[in-house]
Amino acid sequence: MSEEKLDLILEGFERFEAGELYFERRWHENAVLTGPEGWPEQGPFEGREAIRAQFERLGVDYAETRFTDVQMLAEQGEWVVVRFTWRTRGLASDIETAADMAAAYRVKDGRFLEAHYRWHAEDALEAAGLSE
Repeated sequence: MSEEKLDLILEGFERFEAGELYFERRWHENAVLTGPEGWPEQGPFEGREAIRAQFERLGVDYAETRFTDVQMLAEQGEWVVVRFTWRTRGLASDIETAADMAAAYRVKDGRFLEAHYRWHAEDALEAAGLSE
């Protein structure tokens, strides 16, 4: 099952990079998303439409965005936690940045039910209830 969950996450990253949002097929109607501490719009974003609006808003800030070095850290039950680097180039500034991040995803029936983005792997594991 973990390979299917990781594939879902990788597909989401690839579609975001391409500017394609595919929420009806991959997000539960009542899904919840939170951003990392200190993020301008931390959430929680509740419901598919609120999450879509947040991703659309993020997409307009960047001329380019890529997710690299994706690594699964843990998987248990419906939860999977990954670490990755988010590389961006600002639309207005043309400045390139990279942020090491982690995320906890709760996947049910092949769709995201929860997603919690964090700056540190330990915090993503805690969001999934997988920390020690």
